[in-house]
Formats: sequence, structure tokens, C-alpha cells
Amino acid sequence: MNITLNKNSWHFKIYSKVISETPPKSLCPYFWSMIALTVFSPCILLVFLLKKVSLFFDRIVPKKKKTKKDIFSMTSEELDEDLKKMKKNARRSEIAGKILFGVWITFMFIIVIVGTYFGIQKDGVYVFLRMLFSMIGMATSIYWFIRGLVYVIPKITNSNVIKVPVEMIKAVYTKTCPIINWK
Repeated sequence: MNITLNKNSWHFKIYSKVISETPPKSLCPYFWSMIALTVFSPCILLVFLLKKVSLFFDRIVPKKKKTKKDIFSMTSEELDEDLKKMKKNARRSEIAGKILFGVWITFMFIIVIVGTYFGIQKDGVYVFLRMLFSMIGMATSIYWFIRGLVYVIPKITNSNVIKVPVEMIKAVYTKTCPIINWK
């Protein structure tokens, strides 16, 4: 039994980012690893998100560089260049701080407005925050679900989305694993 899968498909891109860039030859390990990736996708997404955020802040926040020359042995041109770099790094740090402060103030402003609307005094802060984060989570989940459907539905007719699980059920009964032909 053979099945043809595309190396440019969304599932192989996820597989190659998380597990291995070399495509598997058999469908069984690929299928079960995709099941495991689906189950553990929130944890994997959190790790990738934290990695992206840390890379973003690594670019914004300047790194301390050790200067090889002593400040007293530098020429005036080198001092001017060093001063320009320090001003540029200070400006980047200032911008990053303002962005984080703006996000924090906006978040607090939203909490205060929504809290006064729903009445924090009536139910308490804990109930209010639980309700607020539940609403944000539900809205985000609905948004990404609809966005995923819009992306996936046109591709279902042209892909092996239905064929792969059927082949796996056949493989369980016949105790053979289909071979994957990658294109």
C-alpha cells in the first residue's frame, strides 16, 4: 500500500519544525506523531510563542558588549562612534519600555471599564477577572477556529485529509503500514 503526501503541506511543516526535517517512510509513525502533536499542541505553541517573544526582546534590548579598548586610549572619532551607539541603544530601550507601558495601561484601562460596567463590587474581583479572561479566551478560540476553517475547508477536497485516517484503519486490521511517497 502506498500513499502520496506533499512536503509543502501544513502537517509536514509542523512535523518538520517540532520532530524532524527528514520525512518518515511509513505512515504509522507519522500518523501517531501527528496525533501526539495535536494533543500537545497548546504546550508546543506556548514554547514557540515564548521563544519568539524572547527573540523579539533580544533584538530590542541592547546587549552589553565588552570594549577591547580603554576609554582613555580611544581617539575622538572612536569616542564619537561609541557615544552614537550608546544613544541608539538607549533610544531602543526607551521605545521598548514605552511599548510595554502602553500595553499595560491599555489592559488596565479595559479592566477598569469592563469592571465598572459589570460591577466588580457586586460579584468581587476574582469573579470579574475569571469572567473577563473566559470571555477573551472564548472570543480568541472562536476567531482562530473560524480562521482555521476558512483556511482548511478549501484544501480538504484536494488533500489526503480523509484518505490518511482510512488508510490507518486499514493498516490496523491488516497489520501493515502504508509506505509514504513524498512529492
